[in-house]
Amino acid sequence: MCLVMAVAAKAKVLTVTVTNPSDDLRWQLVEVPADEVFNALGAEKGKTIRVKNARGQQVAWQLTHDGKLLIETTVMPHGTAKFTIDKGKPDEFKTYVAGRKVPERLDDFAWENDRSAYRVYGPALAKTGERAFGVDVWAKSTPELVNDGRYAADAGTWDRIHAAGIKDKAVIDSMFKYTSFHLDHGDGLDCYKVGTLIRLWHAGSDDWRQHSVPLLL
Repeated sequence: MCLVMAVAAKAKVLTVTVTNPSDDLRWQLVEVPADEVFNALGAEKGKTIRVKNARGQQVAWQLTHDGKLLIETTVMPHGTAKFTIDKGKPDEFKTYVAGRKVPERLDDFAWENDRSAYRVYGPALAKTGERAFGVDVWAKSTPELVNDGRYAADAGTWDRIHAAGIKDKAVIDSMFKYTSFHLDHGDGLDCYKVGTLIRLWHAGSDDWRQHSVPLLL
């Protein structure tokens, strides 16, 4: 894939031309130096630009941590695809993938797409004495991104327990049964079984169930 970026100074529009010299259809991301784009347009770095295809339709784009502007392209064999970039408010695009380190739970790293979610445990959690190891794989029945909400529910439950000074284990277990990641309803962060587990949950119901089976990776 070859990429050429041209500037139309008066119109304040960048034209990006992507060329596919191969015999195969190419569907992939291309990288454009983000600083060059924002400087050329006189735009503040951030979500102040729009990327459009040859039909004038806005397309999704992303800024990376190392200063690249990513554009998803599909280019026919020996063909070209043109995109324009200008200043303006971009459309809202649905997010299908997310991942982050979760400081609410020391050094968990959790990530997900529209089909499944995952988590790995870090050394800081191991030092607490909690026996959490390996990788959690959560198969889900909703295309929405749910990890942040589930961590928030878990943290919120502990906040309420501490604020109320609750020490009765039965009461604590009862609160977690309905509000947090707990084995009782399958919306689970719990990992106290041998091996890696698949956890299946069913969205849209108040009755959550979990099926945990060994997963061979």
